[in-house]
Amino acid sequence: PVQIALKGIPAKKVTFTHYTIDSKHSNSYEVWKKMGSPQNPTTEQITILEKAGQLAMLGKPKKLSVNNGTLTLDIALERQAVSLLKLDW
Repeated sequence: PVQIALKGIPAKKVTFTHYTIDSKHSNSYEVWKKMGSPQNPTTEQITILEKAGQLAMLGKPKKLSVNNGTLTLDIALERQAVSLLKLDW
């Protein structure tokens, strides 16, 4: 896992939402390959590909405690992945 420490957070609690793009999430290219890489996808396949390309939330948003203005997160990132970490307070 990757450990991220965020400092200067003014709240005592935050809502944490994790979005990711990797080989299993938010990846229309992988879905297209599993379809057999159609050169002229059907209307149904296009709908599936559009849905697969939407940004995927990993789990549900979580309430987390902030300790002295610092929040530490341990994030599992698969190789060749990118994550969006959203904090609300």
